[in-house]
Amino acid sequence: MPKLYLLLTTCLLLASCGASTETSQTTQNATNFEGSYSATALTQDATSLAIIENTRIDLTLEDDTISFSTGCNSAGGSYEIIDNKLATTGLSQTQIGCDQALTQQENFVTALISGAPTVDLQSDMLTLTNDSGEVTFTRQDGDALSLIDTKWVATSFLEGNTASTLPTTEPGHLTFIQDETGASLKGFDGCLLTEGAVTINNGKTGGPIVTSGDGEITFGIITSKPPAEDHVACAYDERKYAGTFTKLFDAQKVSYTIEADTLTLLDKDGSGIAFTAEK
Repeated sequence: MPKLYLLLTTCLLLASCGASTETSQTTQNATNFEGSYSATALTQDATSLAIIENTRIDLTLEDDTISFSTGCNSAGGSYEIIDNKLATTGLSQTQIGCDQALTQQENFVTALISGAPTVDLQSDMLTLTNDSGEVTFTRQDGDALSLIDTKWVATSFLEGNTASTLPTTEPGHLTFIQDETGASLKGFDGCLLTEGAVTINNGKTGGPIVTSGDGEITFGIITSKPPAEDHVACAYDERKYAGTFTKLFDAQKVSYTIEADTLTLLDKDGSGIAFTAEK
């Protein structure tokens, strides 16, 4: 008996030592995680962070591809789920310059996603967690939205390689309409109501547009009017905000790109406005 006990003890010790020197990784089926998600909560160093007003943090997992946007830039690459952790490879990111607040939000989200966070999916809620913090996402229904009959709310303004936000009492928005008479838009530029005829050309057409996209929009004559009879003159910030819409309309022809619930309109110089679909 003592010899048998010694033999079993020796075997267990050897097995234990073997287990401590070998690492077994399990690659999980990523299909369950596929979908488009939008962030609803941020936590950094145990402190809740507010998502910057009029910005969105979106994440898409499809096949072995990951893409995400942070309210300013977007990034993409490949991913796997290994031992309940998100492992990304080959991430590349656009290089638009952001203002300080957007940069801080972007740096936190990018570092967390690329930092092998633990993945927890409960129903439609996806949570990514690592030592620096946590981001909670909610799964979004459906694919990219239609340009037509969607209320697009302005979230950021693009000027060359810089994305920024502008103060205003009420964010601007556009809705494109298509009927038997043709296409038109109605909206609000942050100061006045706007409307007018447009021509929508689906598909990448090239032409004078040097940026790629899902299609082109040609603006006709866009008129403006006060939102109410007792409307007072717009404040300086509102006029400056509205000027970005005027510049876009004056470009006459812009490219449009829709990714999930985000619409980007760019002129031939790469300047324009980013919008998010109103829920």
